[in-house]
Amino acid sequence: IGLANNMKLMAAKKNVELANAKLTEAKRGLFPTVQGIMEINGGKIPGTGVSGHRFYKGNSKKLNITQPLYYGGELTNTVKQAEENVMVAKAEYKKAKDDLVHEVRVAYYGVVKAEYNTEYQIELFEKIGEVLRQVRAGREMRVAAEIDFLNVESQYYQALYQLETAKNDVLSANVSLKQSMDLEIEGVVPVDLKMNFVKVSPKFEELVNRALEMNADIRVKGY
Repeated sequence: IGLANNMKLMAAKKNVELANAKLTEAKRGLFPTVQGIMEINGGKIPGTGVSGHRFYKGNSKKLNITQPLYYGGELTNTVKQAEENVMVAKAEYKKAKDDLVHEVRVAYYGVVKAEYNTEYQIELFEKIGEVLRQVRAGREMRVAAEIDFLNVESQYYQALYQLETAKNDVLSANVSLKQSMDLEIEGVVPVDLKMNFVKVSPKFEELVNRALEMNADIRVKGY
């Protein structure tokens, strides 16, 4: 959805199409140009005698072919530059796409994290609520001290505050997710809370080499 709605990505894709069109135009300069000319004429010539005017008609056809032979490398260098511009446009498009995918991914897992935290806060709130009921009953039976009741009550309201904060975090995370996808729908976006983690142990050199290989900015500057 994010890839389909993102205007920046659409513009980057159009830049690739424009670069390809300019490449085609540059290559066209290497090929011969053909020009066809056809002329048709006619009329009458004043004459004397019995025959009077004389009529005539004529036509001519020409075919001009021009082939560039040597321009000091200007044409070939223009094509080469256009080819590099195509590579730059594609690299910039890939960078825009990767940035958007990363943005949506971060927003998506932000919602997942907020949902998990809300579930945890609900469980915690239910537990502290049960403890508060037990301590309140003990205070009424005069087997629990007032200070203990006040301490548990304070923890109860703290858990309630954390629960409300967690619910607001879910709403905020959903807003961020919808913004990353350029959506204006109401309500929350449903997400899959199932998480499959795979432990990896990459070497530092491997990460550096992969970063240098995949970094779009470096690729663009190289072209």
